[in-house]
Amino acid sequence: MVIVGDYNQEIRPKDKKEYEEEDDLIVLENNEGNCEYYYLGDIKFKKIILNRNYRNTIQITNGINRLIRQLEKSKKDINYKEKNYNKNVLLGISTKDGEKPEYIYAMNTKVLKEKIKEKILYLIEEKGLEQQEIILLYPPKFTDKEDSKIYNNKTCGKLSKSVIEKLIKDELKLEFNDLTEGNSRVKNPGIKLSTTGKAIGLDFKAVIIFGLYNIRASRENSIVFDNEKTIRNADINTKREVINNMKNIYVAASRAREFLYIIDDIDGDTKNIISEYVKKIGENNG
Repeated sequence: MVIVGDYNQEIRPKDKKEYEEEDDLIVLENNEGNCEYYYLGDIKFKKIILNRNYRNTIQITNGINRLIRQLEKSKKDINYKEKNYNKNVLLGISTKDGEKPEYIYAMNTKVLKEKIKEKILYLIEEKGLEQQEIILLYPPKFTDKEDSKIYNNKTCGKLSKSVIEKLIKDELKLEFNDLTEGNSRVKNPGIKLSTTGKAIGLDFKAVIIFGLYNIRASRENSIVFDNEKTIRNADINTKREVINNMKNIYVAASRAREFLYIIDDIDGDTKNIISEYVKKIGENNG
């Protein structure tokens, strides 16, 4: 039996030989269309449906549902097609009440640091969370040629790991737990720092996402993710980058059980489709 969270998290077997055709598969999603099968890549499984969100609050679940709907819309808008795509979109159901997720715009590095500090202090002093219940998540590191002279290869958006560590230890006088090299220390005390990829399978009371600056443009070329028309006319690899970046944010957001904040540090006046996607987390409609 294979148990999987959902299609959008890109959880799939590394080696097809490890699985038998039509193995039972438990999937967390709704059952629109009553499709009997589910695909992970090109591997076909029988499907058993679950739709109860055991982790997130109602507010976070609704925000995540909005991200998923927008993700599906974005695929159509940029004409991106996935092989053997499962048309059943995950829409979670939750009964646990909580606070509304928050989208925060930080126009420069100073504001970004202040917003991170503000939310950490709020969670500890106002909501009574322990330090180890809070994690800072950022997308996988990325510096383009222009920025590589400024930011080292440990960049977390516009803030290096050393800056984050100093902010937590020296400015906030709290403990720092670096998980970027692996999750073996996940139970250790301190405010955690990790990439979104290394956080898959984990959950925390509070998640603060930042570093969207890292995914404002393509890794492979100079294309900036500024509007849908630009991406629609781009090659398939650029389209895949956009969608995978959205999925990364979605995965990070779904790590939060009770509190979720996304701090957008993409600067400039040009509209960015990643920012427009992330803003959905804070909209009022369910």
